[in-house]
Amino acid sequence: MSARTTEVIQQPQRLHTALPELEDGEQVSFADLVLAHHLRQRRMYEAAGSNAYDVALAELADRAYQTRLERFQAEHGTIKRAYWCTYEISAVAITEQEARLPWWRLRRTEMRRGMHAETDWATRDSPELAHQLHKIDNLAVRADEILRGTSEKIVMQLLLAAASHVLSYVDREHGPPHAPDAIKRIVARSEAELADIRQHYRRAGENSSRIVYAGGMLRGVCLLAALTASAGLILWAANDFHRHRMATWTLLATIAAGGMGAAVSVLLRMAKGSFSQDYEVGRKTTRRLAMARPFVGAAFAVMIYLLLKSGLVDIGGLKSNQQTIYFYSAVGFLAGFSERWARVIVGGVIGGDEPSTKPLGGQHKSGAASGAASEADLSTDAG
Repeated sequence: MSARTTEVIQQPQRLHTALPELEDGEQVSFADLVLAHHLRQRRMYEAAGSNAYDVALAELADRAYQTRLERFQAEHGTIKRAYWCTYEISAVAITEQEARLPWWRLRRTEMRRGMHAETDWATRDSPELAHQLHKIDNLAVRADEILRGTSEKIVMQLLLAAASHVLSYVDREHGPPHAPDAIKRIVARSEAELADIRQHYRRAGENSSRIVYAGGMLRGVCLLAALTASAGLILWAANDFHRHRMATWTLLATIAAGGMGAAVSVLLRMAKGSFSQDYEVGRKTTRRLAMARPFVGAAFAVMIYLLLKSGLVDIGGLKSNQQTIYFYSAVGFLAGFSERWARVIVGGVIGGDEPSTKPLGGQHKSGAASGAASEADLSTDAG
């Protein structure tokens, strides 16, 4: 037992001074809980095979700890795994708590995990090891914000194991090691372990980002469909279907095809592994960006539709009477599927210099030739 711990608990009266009764509504931090656990464990060890006085003190310490544990878990969730130091007032723990989701989410609750660490006492004389534990804590904060479900559970438990390994070196009766070579070996082992966890976190973050993006894009498609249907009902109420039946149906079909093309483009890129999205921008930001993707595809589809109707561009060399609703739907799908292809069409009208307009078969892509865009041009950036 370290000297400062002996000072805290060597006199029976110190127990009451260190752990006062909690007031109603008083919150318990993890540092308070760690102190209560440490004093309780020391009293339990001393009471084993001892007199009734030490047993009474151990019961008081256990009651104080259980009270604080109940308050802490009510706020932060149940402690599932933990490492409690024996000789130092330090610990790390993982909590699980069921969080309520907004009413519009299909799942009303989800399990959230958090890592709590109180290690300053144990590493006060070892700045290198303290810095290593702070790295682990930093990664735990990022994992808590980005990951969910099984991936979050795995990363959190790996981080707890890494922190426990470092604490096991400093939680010694005679204090942490002070030899520079020994500290370097400990840091090197911890860095190797942390590198593997970072790699797993990056893979899990990328996969999580894809899932969030796909879910947000599905919501965007549903929202676009609802708005398109509402616009159709408004036009129907205004008798526009009777006056411009084919033009109205064609415009609505083009909008829907553009949104679907954008969604299919992203899904194909995810399947090929070429989709990239910064997963640390946050789940909400990623979801909102994904919801806008079908609307961007629909906007490009409407723009190409208007250009074709105005005669500014010609795709496929078809006459106006041959450009049916199926033709415009296909063109709208391509416009949503490939923003690059759509930019080539628009660039041909405004005289823009598109980097993708390379010679094809000895001729530059013009309005008619751009309808046969290559597969590379159709593989637009989904982000």
